[in-house]
Amino acid sequence: IERIAREGDVEISLSEILIDGDQELENEYGFTVPDNIYDLILKNFNEDAVMTVGVQYEWQCLQDKARKIEKPFIIANEQEELLKFNTFVGLNLNHIVNKNKDKIQKQNQWKFILINKFPKLFKLYMKVRRSF
Repeated sequence: IERIAREGDVEISLSEILIDGDQELENEYGFTVPDNIYDLILKNFNEDAVMTVGVQYEWQCLQDKARKIEKPFIIANEQEELLKFNTFVGLNLNHIVNKNKDKIQKQNQWKFILINKFPKLFKLYMKVRRSF
């Protein structure tokens, strides 16, 4: 799903699922919805997930659509899929975005210190990096 999400197919398929919950999506739009679509979606929000504000906005839009529909797309097991769907609807995306804020800030501080302490080495690094 990570590969699909980057290409936008998941957003389209999930969006279409949220809009009409139609079982005939595969025929109408020419793509197949995997049986474990909700597992794949929730995999993007595990403890290791890091999300930018832009990605959060995309998922937030899908969450908003999900909150408005009455009956989501069900593939096989209605109870299990409704539970996973409701889990997605109830996710706190702000927590996922902000959970690594301190870690990222410390990394950026170290980068700043190293760049300023060793400017010639940094220039050499950038020159090598640009050559690839």
